Amino acid sequence: AQHQQYEQASQVKKILEGLNYLTQSSSIEGYLEEPNYLQNQNKLALQTLQEALKLPNLPERIECFDISNTGGQQAVGSLVVLTHGEIDKKWYRKFKIRLPNKPNDVGMMKEVIGRRLQHPEWPKPDLMIVDGGKGQLSGAWQVLSNSQWQVPIFGLAKRREWVIPLNGSTIKISHHSPALKLLQKIRDEAHRVAISFHRKLRAQAFVNSK
Repeated sequence: AQHQQYEQASQVKKILEGLNYLTQSSSIEGYLEEPNYLQNQNKLALQTLQEALKLPNLPERIECFDISNTGGQQAVGSLVVLTHGEIDKKWYRKFKIRLPNKPNDVGMMKEVIGRRLQHPEWPKPDLMIVDGGKGQLSGAWQVLSNSQWQVPIFGLAKRREWVIPLNGSTIKISHHSPALKLLQKIRDEAHRVAISFHRKLRAQAFVNSK
């Protein structure tokens, strides 16, 4: 990740997480004793997240948004979804940013949220997460508040993994909590999808410039 090799870093992370999970005796015992172990673990994570964020409903569908660009060029946005705590790729969406080619992460996030809201035929989320801090969250909320939707929305700051609510405070969820691990999972996936799409467009632009 330090060398911006995000796809390789993501693959290595998944392998390490899988090895760590499989070597936990409690997980193995859980599988042996209970066929629905994974589903129950996901439900526990969702319940823990609902409590931590004081959500009115269990967040059975969570949508996360991220932006990727290089100095405003080949800017893209991603939408990824967790359904019942599981990655749900059929609802992934990618957006080519239409704003002028200059750095503006807040404006880009506003555009992506606005374009998502243009699709009421897509299932409505119980929770929306934006990858970023107060700026991206504020921009997303400006768009969301002008719609008919009443959906809880939070930011997830990268540096300290703090959850940012609309009031500007911070919610510090334990790094051992299944709730934070769930948020990290969807945030990392949104980042992976966005940067992969951005790199694809950047490569195409390079070839076309030849």
